[in-house]
Amino acid sequence: MSRVQVTGYLPDYRLADFVPAPKAGFDVLVLFSAEATPQGALDLARLPVWALERGRQLKAQQGCLLLLSVGGWDRSAGFPALAADPSARQRFGQGLVAFCQEQGFDGVDLDWEHPKDQGEAQNFGLLLGEISQVFTPAGLQLSSALAPWQDLPDAVYQHLDRLHLMAYDNPGRHSTYESAVADVQRLLDRGVPAAKIWLGVPFYGRKPEAFDEALTYAQLHAQFKPGPEVDEAGGYYFNGPQTLQRKTRFAHEKGLGGIMVWELGQDAPGEASLLRALGQALSVP
Repeated sequence: MSRVQVTGYLPDYRLADFVPAPKAGFDVLVLFSAEATPQGALDLARLPVWALERGRQLKAQQGCLLLLSVGGWDRSAGFPALAADPSARQRFGQGLVAFCQEQGFDGVDLDWEHPKDQGEAQNFGLLLGEISQVFTPAGLQLSSALAPWQDLPDAVYQHLDRLHLMAYDNPGRHSTYESAVADVQRLLDRGVPAAKIWLGVPFYGRKPEAFDEALTYAQLHAQFKPGPEVDEAGGYYFNGPQTLQRKTRFAHEKGLGGIMVWELGQDAPGEASLLRALGQALSVP
Protein backbone atom coordinates (compact mmCIF):
# COMPACT_ATOMS: atom_id res chain seq x y z
CA MET A 1 0.00 0.00 0.00
CA SER A 2 1.40 3.39 -0.98
CA ARG A 3 2.02 6.14 1.55
CA VAL A 4 -0.82 8.60 2.00
CA GLN A 5 -0.03 12.13 0.87
CA VAL A 6 -0.53 15.37 2.77
CA THR A 7 -2.22 18.24 0.94
CA GLY A 8 -2.30 21.64 2.61
CA TYR A 9 -4.30 24.73 1.73
CA LEU A 10 -2.66 28.12 2.22
CA PRO A 11 -4.93 31.19 1.96
CA ASP A 12 -3.86 34.48 0.42
CA TYR A 13 -4.28 36.20 3.81
CA ARG A 14 -1.66 33.90 5.42
CA LEU A 15 0.84 33.85 2.58
CA ALA A 16 3.04 36.79 3.59
CA ASP A 17 3.72 35.39 7.08
CA PHE A 18 3.97 31.67 6.24
CA VAL A 19 7.50 30.32 6.75
CA PRO A 20 7.51 26.51 6.79
CA ALA A 21 10.36 24.37 7.99
CA PRO A 22 12.55 22.90 5.24
CA LYS A 23 10.80 19.82 3.86
CA ALA A 24 7.85 20.54 6.14
CA GLY A 25 6.00 17.42 5.10
CA PHE A 26 3.25 18.46 2.69
CA ASP A 27 3.21 16.86 -0.74
CA VAL A 28 0.75 19.27 -2.35
CA LEU A 29 0.26 22.98 -1.68
CA VAL A 30 -3.10 24.49 -2.67
CA LEU A 31 -2.92 28.26 -3.02
CA PHE A 32 -6.27 29.76 -1.97
CA SER A 33 -7.85 31.44 -3.86
CA ALA A 34 -8.79 32.87 -7.22
CA GLU A 35 -12.41 33.33 -8.32
CA ALA A 36 -14.32 32.34 -11.45
CA THR A 37 -16.28 35.00 -13.29
CA PRO A 38 -19.67 34.18 -14.84
CA GLN A 39 -18.11 34.65 -18.28
CA GLY A 40 -15.44 32.01 -17.67
CA ALA A 41 -12.46 34.19 -16.79
CA LEU A 42 -10.11 33.86 -13.83
CA ASP A 43 -10.18 36.65 -11.24
CA LEU A 44 -6.78 36.82 -9.53
CA ALA A 45 -7.43 39.98 -7.50
CA ARG A 46 -6.49 38.21 -4.23
CA LEU A 47 -3.41 36.57 -5.74
CA PRO A 48 -1.22 39.29 -7.28
CA VAL A 49 2.12 38.64 -8.93
CA TRP A 50 4.07 38.42 -5.66
CA ALA A 51 1.64 35.81 -4.28
CA LEU A 52 1.99 33.57 -7.33
CA GLU A 53 5.77 33.92 -7.12
CA ARG A 54 5.68 32.97 -3.43
CA GLY A 55 3.68 29.89 -4.33
CA ARG A 56 6.31 28.85 -6.86
CA GLN A 57 9.07 29.47 -4.29
CA LEU A 58 7.34 27.19 -1.79
CA LYS A 59 6.89 24.55 -4.48
CA ALA A 60 10.61 24.61 -5.21
CA GLN A 61 11.63 24.66 -1.52
CA GLN A 62 9.31 21.84 -0.48
CA GLY A 63 9.54 19.72 -3.62
CA CYS A 64 5.73 19.60 -3.73
CA LEU A 65 3.00 19.99 -6.31
CA LEU A 66 1.30 23.39 -6.54
CA LEU A 67 -2.43 23.75 -7.23
CA LEU A 68 -4.53 26.86 -7.66
CA SER A 69 -7.74 26.97 -5.64
CA VAL A 70 -10.66 28.63 -7.40
CA GLY A 71 -13.67 29.55 -5.28
CA GLY A 72 -14.34 29.10 -1.58
CA TRP A 73 -16.81 30.44 0.93
CA ASP A 74 -18.03 33.88 -0.22
CA ARG A 75 -15.90 33.42 -3.37
CA SER A 76 -18.20 31.18 -5.43
CA ALA A 77 -20.69 33.67 -6.88
CA GLY A 78 -19.48 33.21 -10.47
CA PHE A 79 -19.91 29.44 -10.62
CA PRO A 80 -23.67 29.07 -11.29
CA ALA A 81 -23.72 31.18 -14.48
CA LEU A 82 -20.34 29.86 -15.62
CA ALA A 83 -21.30 26.22 -15.22
CA ALA A 84 -24.62 26.74 -17.04
CA ASP A 85 -22.99 28.22 -20.18
CA PRO A 86 -21.23 25.79 -22.57
CA SER A 87 -19.11 28.55 -24.12
CA ALA A 88 -18.06 29.88 -20.70
CA ARG A 89 -17.19 26.36 -19.53
CA GLN A 90 -14.94 25.85 -22.54
CA ARG A 91 -13.33 29.26 -22.12
CA PHE A 92 -12.73 28.59 -18.43
CA GLY A 93 -11.07 25.23 -19.02
CA GLN A 94 -8.77 26.59 -21.70
CA GLY A 95 -7.90 29.58 -19.52
CA LEU A 96 -6.98 27.31 -16.61
CA VAL A 97 -4.61 25.30 -18.81
CA ALA A 98 -2.95 28.48 -20.03
CA PHE A 99 -2.62 29.79 -16.47
CA CYS A 100 -1.04 26.58 -15.15
CA GLN A 101 1.42 26.33 -18.03
CA GLU A 102 2.43 29.99 -17.80
CA GLN A 103 2.64 30.19 -14.01
CA GLY A 104 4.18 26.81 -13.14
CA PHE A 105 1.14 25.29 -11.42
CA ASP A 106 0.42 21.56 -11.52
CA GLY A 107 -3.35 21.80 -11.55
CA VAL A 108 -6.48 23.40 -10.14
CA ASP A 109 -8.77 22.79 -7.18
CA LEU A 110 -12.39 23.93 -7.60
CA ASP A 111 -14.17 24.96 -4.41
CA TRP A 112 -17.78 25.76 -5.35
CA GLU A 113 -19.57 26.36 -2.04
CA HIS A 114 -22.13 25.09 -2.95
CA PRO A 115 -24.39 24.09 -5.86
CA LYS A 116 -27.87 24.93 -4.51
CA ASP A 117 -29.95 22.38 -6.43
CA GLN A 118 -29.72 19.39 -8.76
CA GLY A 119 -29.58 21.63 -11.83
CA GLU A 120 -26.47 23.38 -10.56
CA ALA A 121 -25.01 20.06 -9.42
CA GLN A 122 -25.49 18.63 -12.93
CA ASN A 123 -23.82 21.71 -14.41
CA PHE A 124 -20.94 21.26 -11.97
CA GLY A 125 -20.39 17.81 -13.46
CA LEU A 126 -20.40 19.32 -16.95
CA LEU A 127 -17.89 21.98 -15.88
CA LEU A 128 -15.55 19.38 -14.40
CA GLY A 129 -15.89 17.28 -17.54
CA GLU A 130 -14.88 20.23 -19.71
CA ILE A 131 -11.85 20.93 -17.55
CA SER A 132 -10.83 17.28 -17.33
CA GLN A 133 -10.94 16.99 -21.11
CA VAL A 134 -8.26 19.67 -21.52
CA PHE A 135 -6.32 18.91 -18.31
CA THR A 136 -5.62 15.23 -19.01
CA PRO A 137 -3.57 15.73 -22.21
CA ALA A 138 -1.76 18.63 -20.50
CA GLY A 139 -0.77 16.43 -17.54
CA LEU A 140 -2.59 18.65 -15.03
CA GLN A 141 -4.37 17.61 -11.81
CA LEU A 142 -8.04 18.38 -11.18
CA SER A 143 -9.35 18.31 -7.62
CA SER A 144 -12.35 19.70 -5.77
CA ALA A 145 -13.11 20.53 -2.15
CA LEU A 146 -16.46 18.93 -1.33
CA ALA A 147 -18.59 18.91 1.81
CA PRO A 148 -19.51 15.45 3.12
CA TRP A 149 -23.25 16.21 3.08
CA GLN A 150 -23.37 17.09 -0.62
CA ASP A 151 -25.38 14.79 -2.90
CA LEU A 152 -23.69 15.20 -6.27
CA PRO A 153 -24.06 13.34 -9.56
CA ASP A 154 -21.61 10.58 -10.43
CA ALA A 155 -20.02 12.76 -13.13
CA VAL A 156 -18.55 15.01 -10.45
CA TYR A 157 -16.62 12.16 -8.87
CA GLN A 158 -15.68 10.55 -12.19
CA HIS A 159 -13.95 13.64 -13.58
CA LEU A 160 -11.88 14.40 -10.47
CA ASP A 161 -8.35 13.16 -9.89
CA ARG A 162 -8.61 14.08 -6.20
CA LEU A 163 -11.53 14.73 -3.90
CA HIS A 164 -10.72 16.93 -0.91
CA LEU A 165 -13.33 15.88 1.64
CA MET A 166 -14.12 18.76 4.00
CA ALA A 167 -14.76 16.44 6.96
CA TYR A 168 -14.88 19.26 9.48
CA ASP A 169 -17.29 22.01 10.54
CA ASN A 170 -19.83 19.33 11.47
CA PRO A 171 -22.43 20.29 14.10
CA GLY A 172 -21.40 19.96 17.74
CA ARG A 173 -17.92 18.61 18.43
CA HIS A 174 -16.85 19.04 14.85
CA SER A 175 -14.44 16.74 13.02
CA THR A 176 -14.42 13.89 15.51
CA TYR A 177 -12.72 10.65 14.52
CA GLU A 178 -16.11 8.95 14.31
CA SER A 179 -17.62 11.60 12.03
CA ALA A 180 -14.57 11.46 9.76
CA VAL A 181 -14.93 7.69 9.39
CA ALA A 182 -18.63 8.10 8.58
CA ASP A 183 -17.93 10.86 6.04
CA VAL A 184 -15.40 8.69 4.22
CA GLN A 185 -17.67 5.66 4.29
CA ARG A 186 -20.48 7.67 2.69
CA LEU A 187 -18.24 8.36 -0.31
CA LEU A 188 -17.03 4.77 -0.51
CA ASP A 189 -20.66 3.61 -0.49
CA ARG A 190 -21.27 5.94 -3.45
CA GLY A 191 -18.59 4.06 -5.34
CA VAL A 192 -15.88 6.74 -5.14
CA PRO A 193 -12.49 4.97 -5.27
CA ALA A 194 -10.60 5.24 -1.98
CA ALA A 195 -7.46 6.41 -3.79
CA LYS A 196 -9.31 9.55 -4.95
CA ILE A 197 -10.27 10.63 -1.42
CA TRP A 198 -8.21 13.04 0.70
CA LEU A 199 -9.60 13.18 4.24
CA GLY A 200 -9.85 16.79 5.43
CA VAL A 201 -8.65 17.66 8.94
CA PRO A 202 -8.78 21.00 10.78
CA PHE A 203 -5.83 22.97 12.10
CA TYR A 204 -8.24 25.08 14.17
CA GLY A 205 -10.86 24.70 16.89
CA ARG A 206 -14.50 25.75 17.26
CA LYS A 207 -16.87 26.10 20.18
CA PRO A 208 -19.62 23.46 19.85
CA GLU A 209 -22.26 25.79 21.31
CA ALA A 210 -21.01 28.94 19.52
CA PHE A 211 -19.98 27.78 16.08
CA ASP A 212 -18.85 31.17 14.84
CA GLU A 213 -16.14 31.30 17.50
CA ALA A 214 -12.91 29.75 16.22
CA LEU A 215 -9.20 29.87 17.02
CA THR A 216 -6.22 28.57 15.10
CA TYR A 217 -4.33 25.68 16.63
CA ALA A 218 -1.41 28.06 17.15
CA GLN A 219 -3.68 30.31 19.24
CA LEU A 220 -5.14 27.35 21.13
CA HIS A 221 -1.71 25.98 21.94
CA ALA A 222 -0.41 29.37 23.06
CA GLN A 223 -3.38 29.96 25.36
CA PHE A 224 -4.09 26.51 26.79
CA LYS A 225 -0.97 24.35 26.18
CA PRO A 226 -3.03 21.21 25.50
CA GLY A 227 -1.25 17.86 25.64
CA PRO A 228 -1.06 15.67 22.54
CA GLU A 229 -4.02 13.57 23.70
CA VAL A 230 -6.27 16.59 24.32
CA ASP A 231 -9.05 17.66 21.89
CA GLU A 232 -10.91 20.24 24.02
CA ALA A 233 -9.71 23.32 25.86
CA GLY A 234 -11.32 26.60 26.88
CA GLY A 235 -14.61 25.47 25.38
CA TYR A 236 -13.04 24.87 21.95
CA TYR A 237 -13.04 21.50 20.23
CA PHE A 238 -10.15 20.67 17.88
CA ASN A 239 -8.01 17.79 16.70
CA GLY A 240 -4.91 17.30 18.81
CA PRO A 241 -1.85 15.39 17.59
CA GLN A 242 -3.08 11.97 18.70
CA THR A 243 -6.46 12.36 16.97
CA LEU A 244 -4.77 13.52 13.77
CA GLN A 245 -2.39 10.58 13.90
CA ARG A 246 -5.33 8.22 14.40
CA LYS A 247 -7.06 9.71 11.35
CA THR A 248 -3.85 9.35 9.35
CA ARG A 249 -3.60 5.67 10.25
CA PHE A 250 -7.25 5.24 9.25
CA ALA A 251 -6.53 6.90 5.88
CA HIS A 252 -3.63 4.51 5.35
CA GLU A 253 -5.65 1.44 6.33
CA LYS A 254 -8.51 2.39 4.00
CA GLY A 255 -6.17 3.08 1.09
CA LEU A 256 -7.15 6.75 0.83
CA GLY A 257 -5.15 9.08 -1.36
CA GLY A 258 -4.17 11.28 1.55
CA ILE A 259 -4.89 13.77 4.28
CA MET A 260 -6.00 17.32 3.46
CA VAL A 261 -5.31 20.20 5.86
CA TRP A 262 -7.30 23.40 6.28
CA GLU A 263 -5.03 25.24 6.65
CA LEU A 264 -1.26 25.30 7.00
CA GLY A 265 -1.02 28.87 8.32
CA GLN A 266 -2.99 27.89 11.44
CA ASP A 267 -0.39 25.42 12.71
CA ALA A 268 1.54 25.82 15.95
CA PRO A 269 5.34 26.23 15.72
CA GLY A 270 8.08 23.80 16.70
CA GLU A 271 7.42 20.65 18.68
CA ALA A 272 3.70 21.47 18.95
CA SER A 273 3.18 21.41 15.17
CA LEU A 274 0.25 19.34 13.94
CA LEU A 275 1.99 18.94 10.58
CA ARG A 276 4.91 17.41 12.47
CA ALA A 277 2.49 15.00 14.16
CA LEU A 278 1.11 13.96 10.78
CA GLY A 279 4.64 13.28 9.58
CA GLN A 280 5.32 11.10 12.59
CA ALA A 281 2.23 9.01 11.84
CA LEU A 282 3.24 8.64 8.19
CA SER A 283 6.71 7.43 9.13
CA VAL A 284 5.40 4.50 11.23
CA PRO A 285 5.12 1.30 9.15
